[in-house]
Amino acid sequence: VMACQRALGNWDSYGWERGKNCYLFRPPGGRFVLVPWDVDATLALGGREPDSDLFAVADPRLEALLAVPRWRRSYVRSLLEVLEGPLHPGRLESAFDQWTGALRAAGADDPGVRPPPPRPRPARDHAAGGRGLTAGVALP
Repeated sequence: VMACQRALGNWDSYGWERGKNCYLFRPPGGRFVLVPWDVDATLALGGREPDSDLFAVADPRLEALLAVPRWRRSYVRSLLEVLEGPLHPGRLESAFDQWTGALRAAGADDPGVRPPPPRPRPARDHAAGGRGLTAGVALP
């Protein structure tokens, strides 16, 4: 979850600057999971730039966790998985094209529609820039 939030640029999430907008949940007999909420500051819509420091965190516990080579590798691998999976340019472009087409078909380009829908270009550019996030990251 933290790697996904980082790839999306959601600085307002646990594991980045603010350390909030996430619940820690453990189902009966299960493993703990992070459940994010209030994910509106993402991509280029108020999120951080895609070249932001991958390891800057507000919580000293997470800083200590990321100092452990095993957990640091796991975090970077998870980030790569997000960038090569859902945020891969071809896959993301296709999704944006579908959403944009659906919005237009529903009349979202009508000047009378308020508030106007967000334009996907900045978000596309952000996701493309995120591919450079892991360039040169040394895995211990």
